[in-house]
Amino acid sequence: MSAETLLEVSRRCAQVLARDGAGASTKTLVAASGLSERTFFRCFQTKAECIRPLLEDGYRRFVSEVSSRCGNGGDSSLLAVVTVAFAVAYAKDSAPDGELARLLVEAPAYRRIWLEINDDTAASLVEPLASALGVPTDSFEARIAADQATSLAVTAMRGIVRSGLSATDAANQAAEAIRRQPLLREKQTNTRGAAPKEGITP
Repeated sequence: MSAETLLEVSRRCAQVLARDGAGASTKTLVAASGLSERTFFRCFQTKAECIRPLLEDGYRRFVSEVSSRCGNGGDSSLLAVVTVAFAVAYAKDSAPDGELARLLVEAPAYRRIWLEINDDTAASLVEPLASALGVPTDSFEARIAADQATSLAVTAMRGIVRSGLSATDAANQAAEAIRRQPLLREKQTNTRGAAPKEGITP
């Protein structure tokens, strides 16, 4: 079966999952796929796997946007590049349906697939980000950049699900949180009877 056909099957299954949630029956998904049950399970080891081609397509768009924008030059920071790439890849007509996105974040079987694809995404982002940074692909800097870019995408997707944000607003809020570099801040100690620190020094 071609990749295009498999993606179309995944889209049809996604419509069922967006409507019925994690409780969608195997019978309903098989019927929506247009395949026989035997062929369905030759393509997908479990019923949850039917969503993988659609998710992979979304993250390929994200990686492609990052790669092309890294190669375009210009003065934009890499954080800005990644933020815009997410917003473009998950524009309104390309973003997962709200209920489907909720399934990815909250239902264990579907969340596992989403997290596996996130790992693949981070691996795919190492090379373009390393090139843009001028560092080796096996450097910690390149891998941290790829992990942060993926973290922005994951956090933005959660913002879409939990707060109803648009892809652009979710990406911008995730980027702002990264820009504040929370891991470089001093932790606040608030023991009983002691007032919390007024400021946080980067």
